[in-house]
Amino acid sequence: MLIPVYAGSVNRWECDENDHLNVRFFAHKMQQTLQFGLIEAGLATLDNVNQIIRNVSCQHMRHQAEARIAVPMTGLFGIIAATGNRLRVMTELRNTATEAVLATYVVDINIDTNIEDSFSIDGIKTIDCPDYAMPRGIEAEPFYLAGLSADELITMGCAVIGRGVIQPEECDPDGYLQMFMYMGRNSDSMPNLFARFEGEERGKGVVGGAVLEYRMSRFGHLKRGSRYQLLSGIKSLSEKLQHFVHILFDVDTGQMVTGAEALAISMDLVARKSIPIPEARRARMQSLLLQQG
Repeated sequence: MLIPVYAGSVNRWECDENDHLNVRFFAHKMQQTLQFGLIEAGLATLDNVNQIIRNVSCQHMRHQAEARIAVPMTGLFGIIAATGNRLRVMTELRNTATEAVLATYVVDINIDTNIEDSFSIDGIKTIDCPDYAMPRGIEAEPFYLAGLSADELITMGCAVIGRGVIQPEECDPDGYLQMFMYMGRNSDSMPNLFARFEGEERGKGVVGGAVLEYRMSRFGHLKRGSRYQLLSGIKSLSEKLQHFVHILFDVDTGQMVTGAEALAISMDLVARKSIPIPEARRARMQSLLLQQG
């Protein structure tokens, strides 16, 4: 059974050009749900909870419904599986008023050897992962471009859409980039991806978009002062779905830090429903599809 551990709401300043909760703040609320839940379940303490969530290896995210301004939110937590040094947990955000599921995250965590001696799964109660949180359009496999260099990805058709330096206020007390800010930096960069294949329709309040499913695998960490660059590309298209890849690198070491795949739709922001990819946009996107060899 999922247990409620978080309560909050959607603030105006957390909403994006689509007039709904931005993915960075979904991730922020989910992180708080995860932290609170791990401690509540006896799997973490105040002293080590940040260290534990730094070892998240993968997040599989399903966005089930829009969360618009002032929506009250409840965050729930449950343990799907636990072994000696691995956890799979689930966090969920619901509309408190209607109990509608807004989003689900299935999170894999590797337990650091430094805390294994104090980490116990004795007596832990697990839940079955509900069908609505299971992978739907993104395979439950490790990120398929893992191990490639930035230059190799650019040759395949990826473009650099984000660069910057990690700031102190984005980091946990130990100087590591907070987990939700990986999504935040990806989100910041998306307009540079859209600029490759859109006109000026986005931002005018008529046509927008939404992410339905997102899978982020982590291969390293960024820290305070790290320089990063984000590469993105288009993996595939269907009538309505756009399948993107996003790969984050540490500029100075060349390490791939995160790799993500995302399924997104175009939205009619007046009717608040999905629409087919506009033909002019589809033609431009088609010409930019990744060359996968």
